[in-house]
Amino acid sequence: MFVWNYLKGYVIIKAVGFYAQRFMNLAAYRGIKIWDVKNEDMVFTVTFSYGDLKKIEKCALDAGCRIKVIKEAGVPVVLKRYRKRTSFIAGAAFFVLFICFLSMFIWSIRVEGNLKIPTEKILSYVNESGLRPGTLKSTPDLGAISNRLILDFDDVAWATIRLDGTKAVVSISEGTKSNIKPQDEQACDIVAKRDGVIESITVISGTAQVRSGDVVQKGQVLVKGAVMIANDDGTFTEKPVVPKAFIRATTVYHMKETVPIKINEKKRTGEKRTWIAFKVADNDFAFGMPLNFKSFETQKNKIFEFDIGDWVFPFEVYKQDFYEVNNVQKKATKEELLKKAENMLDSWTEENLDFDSYVVKCEKNSNINDRGLIMDVVLTVSERIDTNQR
Repeated sequence: MFVWNYLKGYVIIKAVGFYAQRFMNLAAYRGIKIWDVKNEDMVFTVTFSYGDLKKIEKCALDAGCRIKVIKEAGVPVVLKRYRKRTSFIAGAAFFVLFICFLSMFIWSIRVEGNLKIPTEKILSYVNESGLRPGTLKSTPDLGAISNRLILDFDDVAWATIRLDGTKAVVSISEGTKSNIKPQDEQACDIVAKRDGVIESITVISGTAQVRSGDVVQKGQVLVKGAVMIANDDGTFTEKPVVPKAFIRATTVYHMKETVPIKINEKKRTGEKRTWIAFKVADNDFAFGMPLNFKSFETQKNKIFEFDIGDWVFPFEVYKQDFYEVNNVQKKATKEELLKKAENMLDSWTEENLDFDSYVVKCEKNSNINDRGLIMDVVLTVSERIDTNQR
């Protein structure tokens, strides 16, 4: 409501005098819209549209009271103030038109909902599919790109793309898809993809060959792609079907990680260079002293970004600091070795375990010698082990 009133313009006045009440009644009778009315000892403070100012003045004259303008604001007031400054008005009009033109494009892309799939991988995929900064909003087929995301990424169970201002938001939900893909809609068997002990088995179609508690080996048939059909003569006929099932099992992984005792560390020398850069769309223009460091670290600090809520535009000013560093080799402490081994273990689980798998038990045995840390890890995991036999 405030935005609309500002576009139309508004005036705040005080009506004083013995006939101030009559003035209020006369304004209401003549259909003048007023709001934010305040009465303090028969002194009325009211707000009305800028276009009704002459009508209000006529009401005050007819009622025999005095009015005092407290504030005038809004677009008409600004235009009236600068009506003789044609260059200013022309520049403002050009700026508004330019902003309207920029708002027709997509200038930034955000990914949300991804825990396992790297954001850079999704951004690269949608860029190749035609959704990239600087693209007209009407150009990319957002529905088709969402569908291709689901088909091409095994860990994406659902995806959608929406536009918020000049920003495209890619929302995904990670999960494990059914073991039956469109190209697998044919009779086959479901087998174990790893050794393990069956925790649970739910068969939708097909004939189960194992049950909970059974020990199975990789490649063993878990669900047969056939069912037995009773004939009229009392015999049975085997009919091929497309097997579908959800089978979880307890599996064991053994891994061995070695962390060298000597590690390379970057140490800053104290030398620093600072550049000021302007970014327009995908182009960077940097200004600063020549950089003659052989090895350095960089830190980017945003100074200004042109945005209005969800409307992000392709202009940015930032400062980039470069710190000279020397590569120093040092002997790692026990805590540093253990931390690095833990990070390696976390990376391994993220890369090798499915989204719906979880570690039941983790047994670690570490040994430190002159060469570094050797860690033996045994992971007991609960996971799905059903897969179609090719």
